[in-house]
Amino acid sequence: MLFRGPNCEESLDPTPDEVFAVMALPYDEHWGYQPVAELQWHDPSAPTGNSGSREPETQLILIKHPDWGWYFEYSRPAGPAGAGEWLAPLDPTGPPGHALHWCWGETQWYRAASFVPEGPAHQVVADFMATGRPSPAVAWASAVDIESRLQHDEYAERYGSAPDAEPGTAPVGRRKAGRRR
Repeated sequence: MLFRGPNCEESLDPTPDEVFAVMALPYDEHWGYQPVAELQWHDPSAPTGNSGSREPETQLILIKHPDWGWYFEYSRPAGPAGAGEWLAPLDPTGPPGHALHWCWGETQWYRAASFVPEGPAHQVVADFMATGRPSPAVAWASAVDIESRLQHDEYAERYGSAPDAEPGTAPVGRRKAGRRR
């Protein structure tokens, strides 16, 4: 298991508590500029490559939002058909619309119903660290199918330029991250 935190620091075989400690760091000081961390699950029995390292079998991307909680993307291993698939949480009863958030050097639109509160977020991380698979603590769906993360042009093409342009939604504002869904 490799953990790469929000400031690109790496930790090999961290415990869940070590990852939770990083997740709990203050947003502005540790997560604000690049609010992304990554867990890479490696099969210890897999052969190493030329560089002496193993390719990650699966990975879990963690994105922290100061108000909405945690957004995750899980990479499913490639199957016989080729490339793997990215999954994201989706609460079918969650809030409609998307929330604008800074990540990977730009603002992007994240599906509001894909954010996970702190308690279940810890379970998502613990389950992934134990199994390398998506946690049963949340429902998962194809990130592409549910449009869990969109660039500005993708959002504008589908919904228009205003954040409240999505049918049936009010403007997506701030939400307390600890609220249970």
